[in-house]
Amino acid sequence: MKDAVSSLAMIRTRSICPAILALWVVTGMSCSSSSPASTHGSGGASPGAGGRAAGAGGRAAEGGRAGASAGSTGSGGLGPVATGGAGGGNAGGVGGAAGGPGPAAAGGASAVPVATVLDFAPLAISGDGTVVAGTPNDFSSGVVRWTAATGAQVIPGIAGITPTLISADGTTIVGAVGGTSLVARIVGTTVTMIDLGAVRSTVVAVSDDGRVIAGNIGVGADGEEAFRWTLDGGSANLGFLPGDAGSLVEAMSPDGGTIVGVSFDAAGKNSRPFRWTMSQGMAEMAALATNSLTVPWVVNDAGTAVAYGYRGGDVWHDSVSWTGPMPPIDAVVLAPSAPARTITGCGSTISEPVAILASGTILLRCGTANALLVPATGEQRLLSLPPPPAGYSASDQSDYFFWLSGDGTQVVGAYYLGYGADHPRMIVAWSGSSSSPSLVLSRLRGTPGDVDLMYPDVQLMSADGSTIAGGTMYGPTWLLRLR
Repeated sequence: MKDAVSSLAMIRTRSICPAILALWVVTGMSCSSSSPASTHGSGGASPGAGGRAAGAGGRAAEGGRAGASAGSTGSGGLGPVATGGAGGGNAGGVGGAAGGPGPAAAGGASAVPVATVLDFAPLAISGDGTVVAGTPNDFSSGVVRWTAATGAQVIPGIAGITPTLISADGTTIVGAVGGTSLVARIVGTTVTMIDLGAVRSTVVAVSDDGRVIAGNIGVGADGEEAFRWTLDGGSANLGFLPGDAGSLVEAMSPDGGTIVGVSFDAAGKNSRPFRWTMSQGMAEMAALATNSLTVPWVVNDAGTAVAYGYRGGDVWHDSVSWTGPMPPIDAVVLAPSAPARTITGCGSTISEPVAILASGTILLRCGTANALLVPATGEQRLLSLPPPPAGYSASDQSDYFFWLSGDGTQVVGAYYLGYGADHPRMIVAWSGSSSSPSLVLSRLRGTPGDVDLMYPDVQLMSADGSTIAGGTMYGPTWLLRLR
């Protein structure tokens, strides 16, 4: 049997497919990108700390304000969590005045955390969690902008656009008009249409301040070329490496100054990783000789990228197919003026980049289960998983996704118990220097009203780690402040 990387998109990215958005809100289902050309599918990605956060929103950008003090956020404030004992009360953290209770301790019973119920599908979140972009629940497309003060506001006059990205500062929403080269840049209620002058376009990243956009345009019948748009200078194609015929953006640094991706030949069979900067243009990054394809996936402002390193198989642009069992997949660090190196310690043959922070801290996903946190200094930590709930075994745990806060102190994970829409979903968080989870949740309370949000499915996390958002099985979407 021939297995394609593009069919294993749960490994690489997690985005909501527009064709089944309605089903996602009703059932809490998620779907994967399967675009063989860019593997970003409909969702794309924006740069930063959060890893490629799901739900077409892309990765939460690095930076943003710190979350409110634990237990002091008023409605729904959440305090620190004990890893044993009874949970709740002082152990679980007490909310502020008129606030919600702390989350359940890992191993104890507690009052259920209180989330804000949303009346739209959230697709992207600002760095501090105060602004959420999404699309209406009637799935007519269109853009919703939500804040706690204003609630959900539909941006008028752009029903044909689905938002894919939001800048870390919350000012700028970016969306693409499907099947065209038009990109919408939305600041407040002002919509600016950017025509990239191509047959089609894909938006991949937006800078923290919303002034730089990067992505790919279609050239000819099936060609691709990277582009960069700036508020001051407009759009410019980035070209490709000498001897090649196309290129793809995979990620951009939070400040918009560095773009990484792959450049490929006319046959699409030989791909090379590139780093682009304003001062140096596009330059090849030296990859490991053992990798048949190296795809930079995340990059920080210093220009250090972490890449997928595939071994063997049949290469096509930035995807690989192979016959038989999946070969090892490496996490490869590509730093300026330094040789490429792999990160070991996952305990799995599959090491997948999730995030690299400004500090150099890296988060990897290990196969379909664990996560590995690699700080810039000090010892790396393999984050341990909680025991499965009663009635389940470790073999039931599947489809893990992870996010990393911009300060490197918090990892949030989400996983399923089994496969399909009718299986429970769990939220797990690790805080501080512990390898054991500080938070394990399979249920939320929703307000306004008192809605039971069983089996919450995380789709987004703000870069500061303060806020997560997602859906539920057979229930509404929600927003939860963690700190």
